[in-house]
Amino acid sequence: MHSSLANFTPLFPLGIVAVLKTAVPAFYSYSGFSAIVTFGGEIENPRRNIPMVLVISLPLIVLTYTLVTVAMPGVVPWQELGKGDATISRVASVFLPPSIGLAIGAAAVCAIATSINGLLLSKSRDVFSLALDQIFPKVLGDVGPFGEPRSALLAMGGVAILGVSFQRSFVEYAAMSVLCVMVIHILQGVAILLLPARMPRHFEAAGYKLSRPSRVFWGIGLILLASLFILSGLSNDRTGGVVYVIACAVGAIWYFVRRVMLRQRGLSIEDLLLHHAARALRPAGGA
Repeated sequence: MHSSLANFTPLFPLGIVAVLKTAVPAFYSYSGFSAIVTFGGEIENPRRNIPMVLVISLPLIVLTYTLVTVAMPGVVPWQELGKGDATISRVASVFLPPSIGLAIGAAAVCAIATSINGLLLSKSRDVFSLALDQIFPKVLGDVGPFGEPRSALLAMGGVAILGVSFQRSFVEYAAMSVLCVMVIHILQGVAILLLPARMPRHFEAAGYKLSRPSRVFWGIGLILLASLFILSGLSNDRTGGVVYVIACAVGAIWYFVRRVMLRQRGLSIEDLLLHHAARALRPAGGA
């Protein structure tokens, strides 16, 4: 309500390329939202409640984030916003009492913490699951007194502390985090396209299925957009790109080394992962 339409002319003063580069760290705001699916095994009646949570929360999140994105340059010209980091507090100080602006800044810090917390919790479940499948060391599959994946949580906390030691800016950290998430999205797109043919029983057991045209649209779209984000992020942050490529290389090397180690014990890494997926199968009409 305090915005000036003149601040939106021109709409893209630095060009569309700058918008694409900024979209990479901005996507970090949505990363905690997508992590809700990871907790499916710990949510009561997930077949009903997870879709309901997604349907209710996504429009509210998109609306809120969009309003904030529009309000900030609408109240304070983008040239001034680019001179500091505390942009939300800066905008709030224009038309709100100083104490309210300070509270909004504190709320922004808490919002960042909730995204980080959600990612640590969700990704620790991935580490825990891979430890149970013997992909990661057995110690990472340790469970604490309350049923929490204790070792996996500590490991992810250690990774976070190691990341902080690089002493990069928040935008750079966000971009690096998004790049890693994009790899997962590419694999998810591939899974959407290949799941019916490669794992028909798993696909048929799903309580909700996409039609073939929808799978093609969303699968290919996810792969293309995630690849675009990766290319944009790598070109915008060379140092972060190097760390990102090294991390991917370490993961790939570990996978192939572990594959050989398991094969020497008469085990197949693919069979272990498929067996884990088979344990999750439920009849389509079941509870």
